[in-house]
Amino acid sequence: MNKQLSIYSAGGGTSATTELLTTSVLISNAEVLALATTPKLLVAGVANKIIVPLNTSLFVTYGTPMDTSAITLIVGVSNSPTTSDYYCDVTFFMFITTDSAYYSMSNKDGGSVTNPAPPTKIGVPLQLWTIGNPNGGYSMRVVTTYRLID
Repeated sequence: MNKQLSIYSAGGGTSATTELLTTSVLISNAEVLALATTPKLLVAGVANKIIVPLNTSLFVTYGTPMDTSAITLIVGVSNSPTTSDYYCDVTFFMFITTDSAYYSMSNKDGGSVTNPAPPTKIGVPLQLWTIGNPNGGYSMRVVTTYRLID
């Protein structure tokens, strides 16, 4: 589902339209267990554009066994993810949780990647990965709202 947001300039009252885009991705338990080595694609890279996520919502369906791994779940833009190349994260994701859960992740710094600078991320995909190996029985739906900038 795509939504449009009109933005008005304070000076002349002219308007421009910025399109807000939304994706929804299902992640099976097998894919969750592989996130430390195989990031999940949330938004494909777009030529000459930078993906700026505004919010990522995780709807997690609990399944046994309970996760005891104390992982960090990360949303970022990189061809080879690193811990410094991300927009937002959740530490202790699903740790010792015995029920389904909802997480809402917003940009840690207003929408720019900290290292390296955003212009080096033109055309690069938005992905989800973990630091540490999950060991729980859960799956999830990931809904991301984002915009594309030149």
